Amino acid sequence: MPSNDLCFLGACEQEQLIRSKKISVTQLITAHLDQVERFNPTLNAIVTLTAESALQAAKEADAQLARQDAIGALHGLPVAHKDLFLTKGVKTTFGSPIYKDNIPQVDSLPVERQKNAGAISLGKTNTPKHTKTKANKVPILVKSVIIPLPTNKEGIPTIIPVMMVEKEGV
Repeated sequence: MPSNDLCFLGACEQEQLIRSKKISVTQLITAHLDQVERFNPTLNAIVTLTAESALQAAKEADAQLARQDAIGALHGLPVAHKDLFLTKGVKTTFGSPIYKDNIPQVDSLPVERQKNAGAISLGKTNTPKHTKTKANKVPILVKSVIIPLPTNKEGIPTIIPVMMVEKEGV
């Protein structure tokens, strides 16, 4: 399967491929990062990319599988957090210039739970200032392109919307 196609699979399908060792976590994360690199200059969906730490986490996730360690339900799956959630050690601006240098020392509860379940963060997604304006008018973070989310065969949107652009012909 071409790595590009991995980005269009649902979370359950991605997780099955990882658990069956048909793909590595590193392959999955790299495929998603490649899509971000390819489309983010146009979409501006990811405002803080954490590629290096994501790749390190992917390698550790692969090592856990090799050691047959206990793994969480989201083991190795890529996620991106809205820039409203506190993310320990990763800039969180809430879409506002006031917080342009804010580096939280803790994770928000949803971020903590995703990490504990084995999800790997690719970074932070664009957000309107304090969530009060349209996403394409965020002064600190540049213009975003809003696209409708196509779904998989079960009707579930894929994890990272920026990954869906190529198949939708945008």
